[in-house]
Amino acid sequence: MKISAALTATMDEFGLTGTDLVTAAGITNSRLSRFLNGTAIKTDGLDKLIDALDDDAFRFLIEKLISARGLHLIVEEQPELSDLVERLDETETAMLLNALADKIRKGVTAQGSRKRELVTT
Repeated sequence: MKISAALTATMDEFGLTGTDLVTAAGITNSRLSRFLNGTAIKTDGLDKLIDALDDDAFRFLIEKLISARGLHLIVEEQPELSDLVERLDETETAMLLNALADKIRKGVTAQGSRKRELVTT
């Protein structure tokens, strides 16, 4: 994944407009537009764009780049569970619900076994 595509995804995810970003970064609209459309950007412009992102948006951008390579990001600070769930697509949501159902079924079975043990002893 190109950095420009990750930045576009970040802008979409966080509802950032080009105007928001260029104002915060101190670059021109045309510079941002050219970058998002695949034209190379100087490192100072890229630095300004990255610096303009808040911590959550920056983390999202980095996660996009890392996951595109099949890697996983380990973050010192735990993200909120609700944020993680919000980012799941339909397939991932179904997988999560199935995993939770399995855990609940196993817990109910284990509790039932313990109750029978108490009664028979």
